[in-house]
Amino acid sequence: MINKDRVDYSFKTGRIVEDRWKSIYPESIKSSRKDDMEKHIDFYIGNKSVDVKGNNAPHQIWLEIKNVRGDKGWIYGEATHIAFDFPEMRGFVVLEREKLKDYIAANIEKEFASKSDCYKKLYNRRGREDIITCITITDLTSMPHSVVEYSRKYTHPASGDLISF
Repeated sequence: MINKDRVDYSFKTGRIVEDRWKSIYPESIKSSRKDDMEKHIDFYIGNKSVDVKGNNAPHQIWLEIKNVRGDKGWIYGEATHIAFDFPEMRGFVVLEREKLKDYIAANIEKEFASKSDCYKKLYNRRGREDIITCITITDLTSMPHSVVEYSRKYTHPASGDLISF
């Protein structure tokens, strides 16, 4: 059973992360709900499509191989890039989804483990059909990537002025 409070929290934090992305790239176009759900794309920007991932910790980055319904996870979606939000780094770590998919194929053991022992192994949450795995920021940044810092500007709510800080 999925906890409603957890779903609400995930939705709220997801919106915050998407707002951060949009503040960096205001030219980004938010995907349709269908593209978000079926293609795992949050934004289109030029000829790229991006799936933005929040709620990451440097020591525990969860990668979705199959989703909770047993369908293909976001790692097999159609986004060209994945952007991982890391407040500790004051930005996003961005890499090509295909490179991350190749990394999983080459580095993740094809055995199931408990949550406490699933680093670079497969994990399935009780009562769900998902298959996920866990890597670290060191693993993520061992692949070709870029770090995109958060925007240091905002629009003041009263004056409408663009403020740099």
